[in-house]
Amino acid sequence: MKIKYGMTIVITLIVVVFGIRIFEPKSATVTFMLKAPDSTAPADEIHIVGNFSDWKFESKHAMKLEGEFYRVEIPVSEKPLFYTFIKNQSWQHGPAQAYGKGMCQFSYNPEAGLNIVENGFPAWGGDKPTEPLTSSLVGNIEKLIDIDFPQLQTKRDVWVYLPPSYQAESNTAFPVLYMMDGQNVFDKKTSYSGEWQVDETLQQMFTEQQLSEFIVIAIDNGPRRMNEYSPWKFQYGDDVFEAEGEQTMKFITQTLKPLIDDKYRTQVGKKTTGIAGSSLGGLMAIYSALNYSDIFGYIGAFSPSLGIENEEGVNVLFQAIEQVNQIDDVVIYTDMGLGEYGDYAKFDKLTQLLNAKLTNGASLTTVKDDLGRHCEASWSERFPRFASQFSKN
Repeated sequence: MKIKYGMTIVITLIVVVFGIRIFEPKSATVTFMLKAPDSTAPADEIHIVGNFSDWKFESKHAMKLEGEFYRVEIPVSEKPLFYTFIKNQSWQHGPAQAYGKGMCQFSYNPEAGLNIVENGFPAWGGDKPTEPLTSSLVGNIEKLIDIDFPQLQTKRDVWVYLPPSYQAESNTAFPVLYMMDGQNVFDKKTSYSGEWQVDETLQQMFTEQQLSEFIVIAIDNGPRRMNEYSPWKFQYGDDVFEAEGEQTMKFITQTLKPLIDDKYRTQVGKKTTGIAGSSLGGLMAIYSALNYSDIFGYIGAFSPSLGIENEEGVNVLFQAIEQVNQIDDVVIYTDMGLGEYGDYAKFDKLTQLLNAKLTNGASLTTVKDDLGRHCEASWSERFPRFASQFSKN
């Protein structure tokens, strides 16, 4: 299934400050116009970079200042464009929020038939924030500080989202969804460059009775995330990362889950327990389907990392799926944005490998998002579908 967003809804994520003006198409090019942040100096050089240039700087994509807008024309093809703006050819100086955090890349849908698009954002990366960074938490959220993580001799903070009726219905137990990268799940103040808005989404869907209520446990990542979120040793560029993903899963299943089940009113059992994550967190979710399906009956793998290879060049995730005998009695949701790898070849390979192993009531739902990118903004948009699936347990 492909998600289609008419009139390039995704672009509005970045340009809500200034909005978008739409004109009728006249040619095979799109003119991108940028209302640059006030901090932009006359001598600054602004480039638009994207999949149309293999994310490389090219002189023809340097934007020209005309009046109050920077402007450049980009050829249009039948595929979506993914792009961003960079100041002075420094990736540290891309679009940023007024409170200082970076923003996701833009996307343009050629099916919308636009030929001029205006963009704007409040700041460049590295600018002094002009607005305070405040918490965006909504609903009943508790934070458990410094939970012992004995498997890696460290500690970890954990967020606990309790649904609206948790306090009132004192005799009711609730399903539980565990989520990776907890800093990014609820709060823009702690997020890397954006939050999933899981609390806002669930508060609305629960209040409107679109879903049956459940608890969310969001586990912060640590400074060794690349190790902690991979069960297999892998190489990325010139760096080699040791496998600590199994220790992370033992922390979740042997240390954290018993604590949560003891402290909160949870429905214990795989049919009411899920795990979800994105990127390497999505890879860990798939690993849970392969090795922990006795504990987690629902898997949410958002944009799982599909390109990780060992030092011999073997795709370690694909190899692990091929080597498992079967994936038994688990519901798997996984998705991918077209902007992440440029095509769906790796995602199709994942789908093929998983389908070949499903048995005894296991199922797989896949979503291809033609305007999707590798960031919280896209995962936030796709989260309600997974939440609805999990809520039906």
